[in-house]
Amino acid sequence: MIIGDESVEIVLDDNLQQQITNAIDSRFLVQLTNVLFGGISTAHGSHNEGPDDKEVAAVAAACAFLHVTFNTLPLERIMTVLAYRTELVPVLWNFMKRCHQNQKWSSLPERFSYLLGDAPGWLLPLSVFCPVYNLASFWLIRHMLMIVDNEEFYEQEKPLSLKDVRCLIVILRQALWQILWVNPSAHPSSGKFISNTSGYKKHPVEAIQSRVGTVASELLSQLQDWNNRRQFTPPSDFHADGVNDYFISQAVTEGTKAHDILKQAPFLIPFTSRVKIFTSQLASVRHRQEAHGVFTRNRFRIRRDHILEDAYNQMSALSEEDLRGLIRVTFVNEFGVEEAGIDGGGIFKDFMENITRAAFDVQYGLFKDLRWHASFGSNRLREHINIQFLLNEGKIKEEKRCSKQLITFYTQILDQE
Repeated sequence: MIIGDESVEIVLDDNLQQQITNAIDSRFLVQLTNVLFGGISTAHGSHNEGPDDKEVAAVAAACAFLHVTFNTLPLERIMTVLAYRTELVPVLWNFMKRCHQNQKWSSLPERFSYLLGDAPGWLLPLSVFCPVYNLASFWLIRHMLMIVDNEEFYEQEKPLSLKDVRCLIVILRQALWQILWVNPSAHPSSGKFISNTSGYKKHPVEAIQSRVGTVASELLSQLQDWNNRRQFTPPSDFHADGVNDYFISQAVTEGTKAHDILKQAPFLIPFTSRVKIFTSQLASVRHRQEAHGVFTRNRFRIRRDHILEDAYNQMSALSEEDLRGLIRVTFVNEFGVEEAGIDGGGIFKDFMENITRAAFDVQYGLFKDLRWHASFGSNRLREHINIQFLLNEGKIKEEKRCSKQLITFYTQILDQE
């Protein structure tokens, strides 16, 4: 608790704290949450008007209570209840959407000042909304993907309509970029938010920023994954507006904020920018190798009708440093005769395109195609430990989207060499 400029720590007896934790049950949490949100309707007010003072005060009280609850009680005991037995998601979303559309975020901090000082008004609502929405949508999507046709899934549009999801993506993207890049106090190096420790009590704003950075990244990553499976919004909607040459130059170096963002929230960075970062990293590695006189060259002899197996057997024998070196490929036909030609880059490109297609071939049993031409890992994938290792090494990715992107990715790299 903050009184004036001083942080005052309230210490509860351990036994009392344990009794409070054990006393919370689902019925009490449902009733208490519904009371806090009781004066707010999912259709409260006009979308052309921002929330009034009464609604802001109610949301502030509810979010403050739930935020403290998340950092005090076991999450697994409360998240499911909030996601399925309360109106938290539609009520809080309606509030957030009207704040965003009417640019009312700046007027909220005074209502949250006792907890957040002068932090952005969207910080506390997002800290509550993201994890609950993510859980609600995750189990619904999982259920839909297993037993329901994709058309029915998109028609149901739960827990939010697709139009609202597009608006949510914009809010999350802007907030996440503000926390991870613009705001210098929220460095994502740990990738985890601060729990209920003395650090959290002494620095509540930084703790909530760290938490929102984590839960917003997880939710936005999940939304991008669904969009990759079947597009409902342009991929550019996930891209931050501030990715420029300076950001790209910083992202190449480990330990920088930009590099941490690349690891925690790569969807914020356009694909073309990630290619530039990757090629810059390769150039840096090659420069170091040349400075030390290291010129690793690897020659692969690949049978076209056993491309995946041969690729694994030969790649897995190489060290990490060897994999960074040059790879020359010679194809062998069905008669065991090497095909004519010298690999100057074109044959390797052909190799990467074919190995990607082979990995997603349903005949291998590693992936299965669903009705809307999306591929997902088969339950048999775990039986193919060797091939799974190859996939995890970055040669082939598990999602269908990467089948398209990797070909473009390798094409761009090869065209520059």
